[in-house]
Amino acid sequence: MKFKRLKKIAMIIKLSLSNNGYKKAEYLKKHGNFKVFGEKNFWYPRIIPADMELISIHNNVKIATNVYFCTHDVLHNLFNDETSGGGDKILVDTLAK
Repeated sequence: MKFKRLKKIAMIIKLSLSNNGYKKAEYLKKHGNFKVFGEKNFWYPRIIPADMELISIHNNVKIATNVYFCTHDVLHNLFNDETSGGGDKILVDTLAK
C-alpha cells in the first residue's frame, strides 16, 4: 500500500513538471495502471484519478484540466438513507407497491 502511494506521488510530480499533454499521456500509458489507455491521447491535468484500474480511455481522447473521474457508484445512498428510516424498509415498501 505504501509503495502504491509513493508511486502515485512520483507520477503527480512527473506530470507537474511537463506542460505537454501528449507527453503526459504517453507517460501515463507507460507507467499508469489504467484498465485501458489508448493511442494519441492528450492529458492536461496534473492530478491522476484515485482508481486508475477502473478507467478505460480509448484512442484520441483529450482530457482537460479540472476533469474529475468519479469511479464510485453512490446508488447505495439511495437505498441506505438513514434519515428516512433505513434503506431496507424503503426498498421493501417500494418493491411491494
